[in-house]
Amino acid sequence: MKKIFTIVILVYLLFYSSNIFTNTSSPGGGYTDAPGESNCGNCHASPVTSGSVWNNITLTSTVPFNSFVGGDTYTMTLTFSDPSSVKYGFQVTAVSTTATSSSPTLGTFSVPASNTEVQEHNGYMLGRSCVAHTASGTSAPTNTKSWTFDWTAPSTISSTPVKFYVSINSTDNDNSTSGDQPYTKTFSATVLPVKWLDFTAQRFGSEINLKWKTASEINNSHFEVEQSIDGETWLNVGKVKGFGNSNTVKNYIFMYNYLANNKVYFRLKQVDFNGAFEYSKKLVVNAKTDLSDVVLWNSEQRKLMFEDMVDKPKNLTIFGMRGDVIKETKLNFDDVSFDLSFLQKGVYLIKLNCDKDNYYKKIVINNN
Repeated sequence: MKKIFTIVILVYLLFYSSNIFTNTSSPGGGYTDAPGESNCGNCHASPVTSGSVWNNITLTSTVPFNSFVGGDTYTMTLTFSDPSSVKYGFQVTAVSTTATSSSPTLGTFSVPASNTEVQEHNGYMLGRSCVAHTASGTSAPTNTKSWTFDWTAPSTISSTPVKFYVSINSTDNDNSTSGDQPYTKTFSATVLPVKWLDFTAQRFGSEINLKWKTASEINNSHFEVEQSIDGETWLNVGKVKGFGNSNTVKNYIFMYNYLANNKVYFRLKQVDFNGAFEYSKKLVVNAKTDLSDVVLWNSEQRKLMFEDMVDKPKNLTIFGMRGDVIKETKLNFDDVSFDLSFLQKGVYLIKLNCDKDNYYKKIVINNN
């Protein structure tokens, strides 16, 4: 009977030692405190959710948390500091802010092979994954520890924000659960429905040509073109249909007839199918400057004459009326004219780039 009792004690000690070692190298996922998951309080004290040490938990990325783009990968950094501890562990996952216990992880976590302090845990629950510390990623001799990992934003998502669940255990490194203090914290993020590549506005006489490109689109219903004369009060002046869902570059163009001779602002309002929206950057188009008084058009010789211009032009660009560039060339300082005899019959817009401003002139060629 005594021998049997000794064997039982040995088995228990082996199991307990193994359990401590497992926790040191991170338990196998499911301890982030996300809906349906546990937290470190199962084996340690109840998690702390406020206070000065709790405030030391930060989760940052290479972009602001309201600027994630679907399908793009970002490097994230989790940092924690506790003046009373030199050894920490962590787990992080990401789900919807309306997630239930059966909701899957949003996006994909990954860890570069060179990173030996962080590991992935996959499939511990249906559709769930997380990142966590390794055995070599717990030491914090200066009381502060940072872990890095990659997160790829989901390629399709509704307007519901993403929530990152963070669970941290601050230990006293005595191989016992006593004296350890867990912390839990969440961070909300937004995955943008559209990844902008470019947005430009250019005046062509009385018309303003707006062009923009997207690299990807998620549930994109349409764009609303907004115009303002002061950059503060905006007026909807047009609508352009979006491509819905796309992972390829899409080009858009909108021509706006604006007769007033003043500075004007433009921005785009991107609208999802569910009504959620975001704004592009704001662009300004300077007041129209007519070349009629300073540049002469000799229709017989097909020459532009700008000998009387004080602000000498440096570059000349010829546009077709659809905004396509016909020709672009540099001018010499002593040039007083430019030959346009190579142009075919049609209507063109001439742009002269000078030191102080850009000047435009509309010309019509009636014969070959």
